[in-house]
Amino acid sequence: MDGELVEVSRGSGEGYVSFDSQYSNTPLGSSPGSLRRTFLSLFIPRPDEGVCTSSILSIGVRQPEARIPFRWKVAIDGSTIAREFKPQFRASIDKGVYMRAIYDVKPLLSRKLAERVSHRFTAVYDSYQPVTLADVSLLAVFSGQGRYSYSYHTGALAMEPGDSVKVDASIGGLIGDRVAVIALHIPSTSSIVRIVAGGSDPVEVTGPGFRLVRVKIPYRGGLVPVAIMYEDPGTRFYPRIVTVSDVLVYDQVYPSPRLRLRIDSVEASDSEAVIEGVVENTGEGPARSPMIIVLGMGIRLARSELGDVEPGSSRRFTVRARLDRAPIRPSSLTVRVVWSNLGRTMFDDAHVRV
Repeated sequence: MDGELVEVSRGSGEGYVSFDSQYSNTPLGSSPGSLRRTFLSLFIPRPDEGVCTSSILSIGVRQPEARIPFRWKVAIDGSTIAREFKPQFRASIDKGVYMRAIYDVKPLLSRKLAERVSHRFTAVYDSYQPVTLADVSLLAVFSGQGRYSYSYHTGALAMEPGDSVKVDASIGGLIGDRVAVIALHIPSTSSIVRIVAGGSDPVEVTGPGFRLVRVKIPYRGGLVPVAIMYEDPGTRFYPRIVTVSDVLVYDQVYPSPRLRLRIDSVEASDSEAVIEGVVENTGEGPARSPMIIVLGMGIRLARSELGDVEPGSSRRFTVRARLDRAPIRPSSLTVRVVWSNLGRTMFDDAHVRV
């Protein structure tokens, strides 16, 4: 193996841990076949009114040979992070080197991380000697309800067939749901990587391409081992180098809403259906401003906003669906309650005859 993975952040407390990693593989520069500018979207779910307490940006770059530092401009949501690439990690790979630079972005992004869940990463590079933006990772920790414990390793690790590596993540005692997230690039259809996290069953990952692998962890102890094993098939193939960029192990519990829909009555005519029912929150967190939508033949026939639904409570609704908005009168309708949780849209459906 060449290179290393290093723990760059660890913490525990009340709140929520959020992470995303995206693959780019974009040649940057002013030479033919390269782009001066490229964009990525990083999705970082956050709790309502959560304040960012820590945030780490990790950027991977490939070059035919190491020419560092070099001048470029990288930004998130319009805030410039760096104007020069100075990697802390480097590993030799097929046809070149893979390098990784780590930035503490909490001072720049704390306000923006508290305002949105999708973040725009921009890289600008204008040189005739191109570089390739390989991948970008963003870790953010928020205050708020819930509890968490995490350990984040990042770097540049190049693995040959037959290599294996073990990362030990110290996350303390059991809180709730434990997960390991591993970001790696697998170069060939002949490459097979197996991952075991805290006594989990082996997870087999094949190529080619970038993989963000999530493994549920059964182990309850405070030190969680994550093993990454690159199988040697016994034959020669090319390209052969697997690169590992991120290993995040976290344990957290967060009070999430869970809405259930019940239909009590339906009265229908040729042009309209009046539907009455109840939405119940069986989860542990409040549902903010859920919505009732009625669909017929794939067309939205009605929409009605509900007020907040607290845990253990319910809210009645009456919605009128215009059946004549469909091309022909539908014989069945889908009634859907839609809500959002940590930036993700969730729903529950009921089906009725009209």
